[in-house]
Amino acid sequence: MTINPNGTDVPVIAADELPEEIRWFREHKKSLFIWGLPGIGKSQIIEQVAREIAQEEGLTFHMIGNDLDGVKVEDTFGFMDLRLSTMDSLDLKGGCLIDEAQDITRFLKPSMLPDVKRHGVKGFLLLDEFADAFGMTIAGITQLIWDGKIGDNYRLPPGWSIIAASNPPKSGFSSKETPGQANGRFGHFELVPTTEGFVAYANKVGVHPVITSYIRSRGVDMLHNYTKNAKAYPAPRSYMNADLAIKSTTDHKVLRRRMASFVGEICANELMAHITLISSGALPTWADVRDNPSTAPVADDFSSQKAAINFATVSMIVKSITDVSDMANVMAYVRRLDANFQQAFMIDVQGRKDAKVLFNCSAVSQWLVDNPHAAITIK
Repeated sequence: MTINPNGTDVPVIAADELPEEIRWFREHKKSLFIWGLPGIGKSQIIEQVAREIAQEEGLTFHMIGNDLDGVKVEDTFGFMDLRLSTMDSLDLKGGCLIDEAQDITRFLKPSMLPDVKRHGVKGFLLLDEFADAFGMTIAGITQLIWDGKIGDNYRLPPGWSIIAASNPPKSGFSSKETPGQANGRFGHFELVPTTEGFVAYANKVGVHPVITSYIRSRGVDMLHNYTKNAKAYPAPRSYMNADLAIKSTTDHKVLRRRMASFVGEICANELMAHITLISSGALPTWADVRDNPSTAPVADDFSSQKAAINFATVSMIVKSITDVSDMANVMAYVRRLDANFQQAFMIDVQGRKDAKVLFNCSAVSQWLVDNPHAAITIK
């Protein structure tokens, strides 16, 4: 994590670092505010962490739209995404009711906020587009953040955590500053696009290697590349949708059209060229790397295609490794690549669930000795 280059006091964080912080804030019952440009992946990462926690705790993940009819709420981890910019204060406070017996007014319990009996015992409440909400809406939700309640009739279930998200005020996508009394109740991070951060997260959630190797070969400039008034543009969220397109068809005409609808025409054309390159036979096969590491093809020229081929090869190898018995020959092949591709390989293996097992071999140990400055840790 580094100092925010935008000159604010909010620390920046990469996509692969954010899940750990989301878990920490939940564990310590603190509210988290995630700032970031549109499409950078704020909501997707939060949802993915929610899905992982649900699985780890033996619960069923549910995206909350309405009540969980027919679902055992005691076995549920809910995910509720509220777009605060579209909500009125009464949506959060609930309607007003006259209590004639007590000669007072009360607010009914709001239906849109988490309720154990209707939405599950645990979950995440995502307050999206926070900065763009009406002032009265923010005032109402601030009481929930401060005290865990709104009015005298609603309390946030103890198993639920609050996460807010918004575009930075100076980004051009939001013109409002959040009030100080709300800011002070959150811990803040700004999610920024980094190549390795996105690739590590994408590998974890199973994004196609075509996407990750393309991003690595093109760099951060094509990871989030918005131009004013663009409808479709490269961004982490757009690439996640392009991943769905890649997995849905082998028809290149259809694929290009679907990808362009998310990432735009220019990026879609580059992705198609990348796919064509990978399919052209320029890459070694997994069998070549595993069985003939000293003779399997390596892109060692200085053409513009070299980076694309080698990054695609790295992605293919990491995906293909079955167990630690493959590592000796794999490392022999990887050492024939330039240092930056070796580093990319080690980072990707580090992101696998079985990384500790795969790193437990003499070939990896020797590489770490030979590369003492490599940012590789074995957890």
